[in-house]
Amino acid sequence: MIKILLLEDDYLYKISIKEFLEELDFIVDDFDNGEDALNAIFDKKYDLLLLDIRVPKMDGFELVKHVREASIDTPNYNFNFTYRYKRFKSWLYSWL
Repeated sequence: MIKILLLEDDYLYKISIKEFLEELDFIVDDFDNGEDALNAIFDKKYDLLLLDIRVPKMDGFELVKHVREASIDTPNYNFNFTYRYKRFKSWLYSWL
């Protein structure tokens, strides 16, 4: 099973993305702030990080910086949801 970390602070977007991914049989851990997401990345192994750019406590870019400094090479997809749902689905299918 593919395990995905989802960082999204907008509740409705987060739920819709999570439900979409779970329908495809992915395991999804969701977070609404960068600090909690970063702690989870250090505690668990993920196959993919889906990161909103603008979230509380630590943005997606800063989180990726910390992840890379820790030599964690999990693939990541950074997004801003005002632009992205169809593009994300297309990217996800190509990643599979």
